[in-house]
Amino acid sequence: MRETIIKRLSECTLVEALEAWNKGFEGYFIDATMTLDAFLARMVNEGLSPALSVVAFVDGKPAGIVLNGVRTIRGDKIAWNGGTGVAQAYRGQGIGKKLMQASLDIYREEKVNIATLEAIRANAPAIELYKRMGYSIVDRLAVLQHKGMYESSAEQKAYYVAVTGRTQEAARLPFYEAMTAWQTQWPSIRDGELLVLTDTDGQEAAYCLYRHGFDSSGAHVSATLFQCVVKPGRPDRDKLVRCALAHTFGSPRELTRRAFNLPLDHDAVRLLLSAGFELTSEQVMMTRMLE
Repeated sequence: MRETIIKRLSECTLVEALEAWNKGFEGYFIDATMTLDAFLARMVNEGLSPALSVVAFVDGKPAGIVLNGVRTIRGDKIAWNGGTGVAQAYRGQGIGKKLMQASLDIYREEKVNIATLEAIRANAPAIELYKRMGYSIVDRLAVLQHKGMYESSAEQKAYYVAVTGRTQEAARLPFYEAMTAWQTQWPSIRDGELLVLTDTDGQEAAYCLYRHGFDSSGAHVSATLFQCVVKPGRPDRDKLVRCALAHTFGSPRELTRRAFNLPLDHDAVRLLLSAGFELTSEQVMMTRMLE
């Protein structure tokens, strides 16, 4: 009879953790495999904790993994499942459930108030598992991409004053949306930028969080949008969104432009699709309240 043991990632070697991750995502919807350097970078950049993450071993061999992180957001402790994977040879044997249960137990130890995760919408077995573990779908998220030139007129930028700053400055805005998908929150965009649009009365009316990418020669090659938020109650919402997109994506260069995990019903998604962006992936955001 096979013996299954769940360990904290902090009790494992890095090689074991990486093997659990890469085997756990074999045959996945996207290529999620990583090198050791990429794995370590992701742990750091997305606030994932070895002490809170878990690895499953079957007869001493890495068989599955769940990466976890915890942040305090407006007084609540929020946990994020940053990836659940089970090696193909062990799928359908209840290992995913054991990993999820171990994660929930850790969340309770850490006095987490809300557990969150995102899952690819087409991954029905995973979503069903999460529902059995008490999670509910609270939003649908879109990942969009566009390559080449992007048309944005100077007129779209002319209505408001645009001020840029550090991503962490978004938290001071009274309409900052803190409970978005984990990777779109400002602590996960450390090398990104904040764009704030101010109206003619000097009132802050909208903001974006985004990141520009550069190649080894320093050339600007990509732009990724993570949040595009308009202050509630603004009658000029559509104009603000158009202006924000023009500032984020407008460039005479041929770039790879992406919008990552925006709510599917967001005005920005509609406008980007009409501008030639393609929907490359759709996810669901799920949450679970903890006692």
